[in-house]
Amino acid sequence: MRITVNEAADLLERNPEFIRIALQQKALPIGIAIRMHESTRYTYFINPPDLAKYMHISLKELEKRKERLHKFEGRSAQLDM
Repeated sequence: MRITVNEAADLLERNPEFIRIALQQKALPIGIAIRMHESTRYTYFINPPDLAKYMHISLKELEKRKERLHKFEGRSAQLDM
């Protein structure tokens, strides 16, 4: 399972920028932010087991909540039409 920064932000009810900065500052124990040599851009990795542990839920529950996020996105896109 892959978790994006935006998904983690939705699951934690935070802004994606908060997640990015917290990962850069090593203040959020759910993944890592890596800056490549001579670059100003970061790459982010959210570790699903660490995110589940941080949220005090099982990995299976995390997967269910992620699926619900995408179902909700699909419905809201249909409502916009």
